[in-house]
Amino acid sequence: MRSTLARCIPILALLATTSTSCGKKAQEAAPAAPPVADVAAAPVAEPSGVEPATTGDETPATTPTPTANEPADAGGNSTITLGGPAGDDEARQARTWLDAGIALAKEHQCEQAIADGFDKTIAFLEERHDPTKTKLRCGRTSVAGLGAGLEAALGGGDITVLGPELCDALFYKAYCLTELDRVPEAEAVLVRACELMPGDPMYLAELGDAQQRQGKSEAALATFEQALAAATALAAEPDAAERSPGGRTPVQWQTRALRGLGYALVELGRLEDARATYRRALDLDPNDEAAKKELAFVNEKLGPGAP
Repeated sequence: MRSTLARCIPILALLATTSTSCGKKAQEAAPAAPPVADVAAAPVAEPSGVEPATTGDETPATTPTPTANEPADAGGNSTITLGGPAGDDEARQARTWLDAGIALAKEHQCEQAIADGFDKTIAFLEERHDPTKTKLRCGRTSVAGLGAGLEAALGGGDITVLGPELCDALFYKAYCLTELDRVPEAEAVLVRACELMPGDPMYLAELGDAQQRQGKSEAALATFEQALAAATALAAEPDAAERSPGGRTPVQWQTRALRGLGYALVELGRLEDARATYRRALDLDPNDEAAKKELAFVNEKLGPGAP
């Protein structure tokens, strides 16, 4: 009998770094590996459980972008407006509430963290940038945000690109909602985060986890496939190491997505496909202990004749 899904990354590991920057420093150690269920009890699907890795104002000097609050003509009767840099008054105020929420979450005060931190951050930014009048997008860097804005402009209408604070608030709110066993609400919040920062492997992996917790294995399968595609595309970029979120490498996000795929496939009874998926994860990272244990579980389920 497969074990109940459990929150595998302790909140202290999730929220280990809380400074004016929005993510982990590259030199900091990755979160400790979560305890793994006994193989006979089945593998445990784990959330990403990490913070975004870069601030929202890191623009390479060689890449021209519009200045803060300067509209860029996107064509098709659309304009893209970049929000102010991370050091401006708006971002500082948003970061103050966000950091307050993170501090409360570290103390396991998730109800208060949502009310006094994350919801205040969200409401403040939405009041200043009405989402009914402009499409909002987040970016950890100005270049990434502008790219998301250009993609959104294909559908017409005006776009406002903000730093990471709004999406960070949604991400941490979803974490707290999960801690409070309000997983359907967490899923809805993560859907929005993925809309605001499309193609982000960390947000997609967390969304897939929320769906799997509710037994939505088909939906989780599709979401983890998106996470894998996003991580694979990121791995091909020349600046992949700098852009990879949450203090993890693109390969780690690929294997995270593959493990999520494998779990969903097991739940759907597709054991052979799950075995192939875990093997793909081990091809990318032969030292992935979680994938090894999950593969052993699948082989056990397939029986002694399994190759």
